Amino acid sequence: AVPHLLEAANRSLERGIEDPVIYAGERALYQDTVRWWLERICAGERTETLIQDLNAIIGHIPYTHQLGQNDDGSPRWEHAARMDDPIDRRIHVAHGIAHFLASGGFRRLRRCQADGCGNFYLGPPQSKWCSTNCGGRERGRRKREKDRKQKIAT
Repeated sequence: AVPHLLEAANRSLERGIEDPVIYAGERALYQDTVRWWLERICAGERTETLIQDLNAIIGHIPYTHQLGQNDDGSPRWEHAARMDDPIDRRIHVAHGIAHFLASGGFRRLRRCQADGCGNFYLGPPQSKWCSTNCGGRERGRRKREKDRKQKIAT
């Protein structure tokens, strides 16, 4: 789920990666890997390159075919990833990112522009901040900076 991916990446930002010995572990690896993919998307990396890199990773996921039902009750084939096997966390992340890209959600992916934040969020193209708190802090910081410049000029 996309909210889970965004939360993981933002936790990676909060935690930082300055000391991988302290922050080692499966959860940290998962969070850092999600952040790494989202940073690539936000940086505007070519979709073709992202797809190629993701396919190289998710090609190792075993799939199974099973019979399911349509809304009207008729049977249909379903292709399901077998993620219950002990699969490397990076493969789990690549699978989630691939679904995110395929859903078109990456078009709404933004990075907060407030000083000291940098959180990932989904928003309209004109949005700059992940929350009203970040927006208020950034507007206040800009106003103080403008006031300081005016005071120096006079």
